[in-house]
Amino acid sequence: MSDLERVTRRLKSAVLAFLRTLRAGQHFTAADLAGYVMAHHPGTAPGSPCRVLRHLREVGAARVDLVDQSASTYVVTEPPPEAAWRRCQRDGHAYERDSDYECARCGEDRGGHQSSLFSGERFE
Repeated sequence: MSDLERVTRRLKSAVLAFLRTLRAGQHFTAADLAGYVMAHHPGTAPGSPCRVLRHLREVGAARVDLVDQSASTYVVTEPPPEAAWRRCQRDGHAYERDSDYECARCGEDRGGHQSSLFSGERFE
């Protein structure tokens, strides 16, 4: 597994959650994104959220445009849809049901979770 895959598995849901807090046409900086992600994942390297964002843009999972590269400013073209979450029966944590990645918390891939769909906000 590459370093980018490992980091994406851990931070993807936080990056998408940040984008869901914004409206189409709203600008944000790399520092805004990093602050949000680092608040939810302490110990994250400051550049990692932007690496994940760039990857998500490349695969079409994040619809944002780079406005000013020197200022690391982006604009949201379309916020991501609301995520569907499942609750892990192993320890009760929530994970993104439609994620292409394994659960960042317990390491189970989505097929390995013994879980049931629930509605509501993600919590950890």
